[in-house]
Amino acid sequence: MVSAALNEYLSEHGNGETFDGLLAKPPIKELAPFDGSHPLTDYFISSSHNTYLLANQLWGAASPQAYTTALHGLAARAPARCVELDVWWTSKKGPILTHGHTLTGSVPFQEACLAIGNAIGPNDLPAWISLECHVDADKQPQLVKIMEEAWGDKLLSLKLEHVDESLRGGKKRTGKAHLKLTIVGGDDIPHAEEGKSRSLYVVAKLFKGAEKLEWKTKSIKDHDADPMFLSTVEWDWEDDDLVFLRVELKEDVWGRDQEVASYTLLVDRLATGLRFWPLFDKTGMPSVGRLLVDVDFKVGA
Repeated sequence: MVSAALNEYLSEHGNGETFDGLLAKPPIKELAPFDGSHPLTDYFISSSHNTYLLANQLWGAASPQAYTTALHGLAARAPARCVELDVWWTSKKGPILTHGHTLTGSVPFQEACLAIGNAIGPNDLPAWISLECHVDADKQPQLVKIMEEAWGDKLLSLKLEHVDESLRGGKKRTGKAHLKLTIVGGDDIPHAEEGKSRSLYVVAKLFKGAEKLEWKTKSIKDHDADPMFLSTVEWDWEDDDLVFLRVELKEDVWGRDQEVASYTLLVDRLATGLRFWPLFDKTGMPSVGRLLVDVDFKVGA
């Protein structure tokens, strides 16, 4: 059901925008076409952590298929170009991948290496291996042999002669970035107990390296899963190309505020104006909920 409060806001402040029209707009800017002409140091590498695991990191199952999925991408997830191998030695199975000192499953090291090799085609972008090695030095030559046999000439083992070592990446970005973010209100916010009122607020967090800026709205009583916040924050920072913005919708419960839903994006992909941001539940899965925001983002000298 369309939020009556949001419809009223749009009729008064939407500059002609409609609820359905905003739903049809992408929440963020589309990615620019990939340009592979720069040196590798110019790029951020999409990386996978504990790649072999299919579920949580304490007792989840493991499979070599996870490497195929990570390197090819799945649904809304973009392919990774760096995958991780946590290798341990066992007396019965030889080298395996597992999350040490936990109850997770394991994968034979050789099977994982074969899956990686089969997932990388001749026209693919390079892939990196993050090898977390818990194997004693005297057994490490066996790991090398397995990798060489599994990857063959796909494994870069010698220096590339044609690479210009003077390349050190592009020019560092400079200037001031300014963000004015208005949290207008929510629509179809996930609710564990239908028909029960609750108090909600939004926390916005900006991450730039080790720096973090944080702000929150006032708590608002919510009866119909469509709270109206109408709160604005403005931030300034030194421009950088790796700044993230996260908004968290939280339930105001005495002593234990609980996250209801969230949305995280790269600031460089902010789309300005009124936008609906999709919300993900606390398990990381998409929900039907969304947050109407008004974005003004500028970068200057």
